[in-house]
Amino acid sequence: MGQGSHEYHGYNTLANLPVEEFNMWIDHNHLTSLPSCGFQLTWINSRHGRARTDKRLGRVVYNSEGMDAWSMVFCCTFLYVS
Repeated sequence: MGQGSHEYHGYNTLANLPVEEFNMWIDHNHLTSLPSCGFQLTWINSRHGRARTDKRLGRVVYNSEGMDAWSMVFCCTFLYVS
């Protein structure tokens, strides 16, 4: 799964070009995002109303060799409030 709008919540729209470029990089390098448990959105800017932004900043990607070497892998995310 690539990066997308489900990883952002805020009044302003998410810039599409960086998201598309990142997803193309993942595809071009034959990588896969490791699903995570914990918080879906990992950063909050501590503002209120329309100025508040929540985002997922961290991601773990791996290739097929990595998955072959590590049969049991998981990722748990934590929340950071700035």
